[in-house]
Amino acid sequence: MQNLAIKKQPIRNEDIRNLNRIATLTTIQPQEEAGKYRNIDVYPYGSESRPYVHFYEIPEKMQQLQAWSNEAQDKLHPVQYATDLHQKFVTIHPFKDGNGRTARLLMNLVLTENGYPVVNVNPSKPAREQYMKALAVSQQPNNDPQPFRNLIADYVETELKNRILSLQYAKRNEEEAQKDFKNSQLDWDKLQKEYEASKKKQQSKPTDSQAELTKKCAEQQNRSQQGLDRDDGLEL
Repeated sequence: MQNLAIKKQPIRNEDIRNLNRIATLTTIQPQEEAGKYRNIDVYPYGSESRPYVHFYEIPEKMQQLQAWSNEAQDKLHPVQYATDLHQKFVTIHPFKDGNGRTARLLMNLVLTENGYPVVNVNPSKPAREQYMKALAVSQQPNNDPQPFRNLIADYVETELKNRILSLQYAKRNEEEAQKDFKNSQLDWDKLQKEYEASKKKQQSKPTDSQAELTKKCAEQQNRSQQGLDRDDGLEL
């Protein structure tokens, strides 16, 4: 599983099943159902007239998804490929639970292996509704994926900007810290030597427990020796 986030490679069916097991670790009951394809038809919320892929079509659709993925990952821009993979997977909706979470894990694995940051969909109600609306548009009969692509691209752009700001801040913070350190005229070498000397002295000094143990051992040895002397005198 870790290799999926490190380098490009074909997405295998067992990897997708394992992602679903991870996504539903604490939600599905019984847990043995995790990673298994559903055996019933399900519908998008509020769209009962448009069911997801029929359960008996899932194995074939998943094979088609993997074939598309193996070809598309080298042809499409990584962000578009990750977004389309998300959309195509969640439209199949192969599992009983956790399809959205599994789709987002797939998407983020693709982004990560291509050097992009992980994208987290804003959990607020307006953002969630925007996400669901764009996804629903991509699943309509005319199948317009662009609103969903634009939405995920905006998330990626925002994360990249945040990452750049974080790196810039870290660099500026380091430079300012070094500048203040030099201006403080602190004799770092002297402090380091004093610290090392103090540390060595502390290590060579017996602790209270060590000193107490040494004292007890000496007293016990002394008593034992006195006993031997008395025995020797009796024997004589």
